[in-house]
Amino acid sequence: MIFRRPNWWLRLPELFRQIVVFLSGMGVTAVLGELFNIGFELFGLPQFQTLTIIALCLATVFFVGSIYTRMERLADTLGITVEYVEEEYRVKEGIPYEGAIYSKLEELVRSSKTEILALVETYIDGKPSLGTDHSVRDKYLRALEEKLESKRDTGFRYERLCQLPPSSSMNGNSASSYLGNTTTEHFKRVLALKRRLYRFGKLEMYMKLVETQTLTSFILIDNRFIILEMDGVADDRAYPRGILIIEDRSRLIMDVFKRYYEQAKSYGGTTITSADMLTLPLSSVPTHNP
Repeated sequence: MIFRRPNWWLRLPELFRQIVVFLSGMGVTAVLGELFNIGFELFGLPQFQTLTIIALCLATVFFVGSIYTRMERLADTLGITVEYVEEEYRVKEGIPYEGAIYSKLEELVRSSKTEILALVETYIDGKPSLGTDHSVRDKYLRALEEKLESKRDTGFRYERLCQLPPSSSMNGNSASSYLGNTTTEHFKRVLALKRRLYRFGKLEMYMKLVETQTLTSFILIDNRFIILEMDGVADDRAYPRGILIIEDRSRLIMDVFKRYYEQAKSYGGTTITSADMLTLPLSSVPTHNP
């Protein structure tokens, strides 16, 4: 599969682009001014040099500015922009883990418009990652709940699939022991929202536990943003070291991740419909397709 590279023009610094536009205008003005003067001389007409240059300057600025605007619009429509947010876990060195990636996720959630789909990895050893119960992650999830509340009249789709080890290998443990307290409480609050806002009929909220199918986590926002989690290891436990944010304006790879998500969703598993399902041993929770 071949993916289009990011637009080179947009990757240049804004000041540099403005300088290029200005110099282009000056160059075009000089060349056209000389051509006009040669033409006037051939036809025996007076060389209104100053007037010609002023007129050409105005025309060139308008023309180049128009081209610049069109290039910006085209790049915004067709391009891919990539941003990486990283934070190492260095608590043993006396450097606190601030949860920078969750602050960025909160920003993306607050600007979202139509949907958020999350496929989340839970580690095979059953230990929640070091960032799972971080206070900044709780703040990001609460921002998501606020988004659902604010969209009750216009509509919004929120789905979260949490991948867990097979129930046969979980030794009678509950889902909450793998998800961590922050995710468990988030699930409970979303269930309460679903019951309370059901009458509005505009919101789609869906949470499900599925067996681990892929050792990665990603979030899809508004058919435009793909957020991939990059994990590290510290103190013999995994932690989210960074997130790669791909703004895929022309959906060059969005459809691929949408397909991964829908495959995971249709695989089977347990749809969470009550808070009790999070605390019961998974072996006693019914497994079914939605």
